Amino acid sequence: MASVFVSYARQDLSYAKHIAEALEKAGHSVWWDRHIKGGAQFAKEIELALEASQAIVVLWSQASVESAWVRDEAAVGRDSKRLIPVSVDGTLPPLGFRQFQTIQVLRKGDSAGPTYLDELLGAVSGDARPSSTKDRPDHRSGNNGLSRRAMLSLGIIILGAATGGYFALREGNGSVPAEVKALMVQGRLAQMQGNYEGQTQAIASFQRIVSVAPSFADGWAALALAYRDSAQSRPQHENEKLREQTRYAAQRALEIDPENGLAEAMIAASVPHRRGLFQMEHGLRRALRTDPKDEILALVLSSVLRQGGRANEAVEVLKTLRTRPLLPVQYYNIAHALWAANRTVELERLIGDAEKLYPAQPTVWFLRLELWGFSRSPERAEALLRDRAKRPAFLSDTEVQIYLKTMGAVKSQQSDDDEGVLSAWMERARQGTVFAEDAIQYASLLGRLDEAFELANAYYFGEGFRVPDVTAPGANDFLISDERETALLFEPPVRLMREDKRFSALAERLGLEDYWRQANVVPDFRKH
Repeated sequence: MASVFVSYARQDLSYAKHIAEALEKAGHSVWWDRHIKGGAQFAKEIELALEASQAIVVLWSQASVESAWVRDEAAVGRDSKRLIPVSVDGTLPPLGFRQFQTIQVLRKGDSAGPTYLDELLGAVSGDARPSSTKDRPDHRSGNNGLSRRAMLSLGIIILGAATGGYFALREGNGSVPAEVKALMVQGRLAQMQGNYEGQTQAIASFQRIVSVAPSFADGWAALALAYRDSAQSRPQHENEKLREQTRYAAQRALEIDPENGLAEAMIAASVPHRRGLFQMEHGLRRALRTDPKDEILALVLSSVLRQGGRANEAVEVLKTLRTRPLLPVQYYNIAHALWAANRTVELERLIGDAEKLYPAQPTVWFLRLELWGFSRSPERAEALLRDRAKRPAFLSDTEVQIYLKTMGAVKSQQSDDDEGVLSAWMERARQGTVFAEDAIQYASLLGRLDEAFELANAYYFGEGFRVPDVTAPGANDFLISDERETALLFEPPVRLMREDKRFSALAERLGLEDYWRQANVVPDFRKH
């Protein structure tokens, strides 16, 4: 889901309202000046909203090209590569903005362009990059997994948190300046973008906090979490540096407030996080005892529990969330927790709610594809894949055909069908982490356990072949071997792997057996 700022001239209010409603219906968070409350500092609130937005949609018209406000807002979008220009009446953008391909609302011979909203929604969903003719992203590249498994890891799970439930503004030594609260909100909004630009903006906000209030422990802890969040999608050398910065910021927080549970959790998270699950859980639970209403802490704790095969406990933690409506990423992660816990009635109800609220949102679309395609409900997955109108625009026909063939193999359970599909997934596993994760689950679901363990050893340990760190071909997101999540090993498609004698050895190598011994717990799959 993108956070979108809509810039327009007052004369174009009807267009702005129509576009804002369409974006919100598609699941995006939209800011336009109708959101400014009475008495708010107009310019300051606009500035904060611009900084926090992932995409800046500018409505060009005869009126707006003369507006200094619109030009300034468009310049922010252009200079930060977040501009998506729309011409509502055929007017050319002003000089300085004509190098970008502009979406046209009105077209020759039409009263209204019937496809402009599709173009706009596609541009916003495509990482909100500028739509210049030479720099427009290719949504057909097959890069369809960036918003899926990555959301299960430690940092990105927090992106579903709404703007409530931030860290309590506790003081260490000295007073906390008034601007700290605003900076905390600004940093969280930036993190909710779920992309590199948002992570960078969040780090800058929290760095400003510790500069203004160096004795504010929660500011240092928030900075540590922002560093750790950013590290998880970066290549090896950047990941290592960001881990060091995570550890430093967390240590500063603990020097000020030795009881800061989040800082304790971030110390554990600064090492390969599968080896620090117990310490992370301990720190997060301590932090929640201090701030029981902090939804960000609850979301991170639920992720840790799922990584450790404790989905039922994760569901109970997630039940404490009170912010409504849920965002797509929240639906995604709650659904996966319910799925792993085999709570099918609650799961079906949740999916129904998500589909009604976000009928065409990509994260919710992939959620349904995964749950149905991996749960022996291939007919439902096939129907979803064949509905071109609701299918994500960046999903290529080649991708669709691979999924359809896989659904056919799941239905037929014939060895010949399995062989062809599995060969395709084994090859795709060599292209990126998202494909390797899917391949592990499909191999287990089809009963091909030798291949499933072969894929798991390649994915986690680089044995047999190496799964590249890039999430998908052409992507700018990475998942190094130390960061690769284990929650998928406790979901329904991998049941046959868990029943195999080789699974205990895999869990031992991943540090999971140590975690269960330290926490003195039995994972869900061993309770039956």
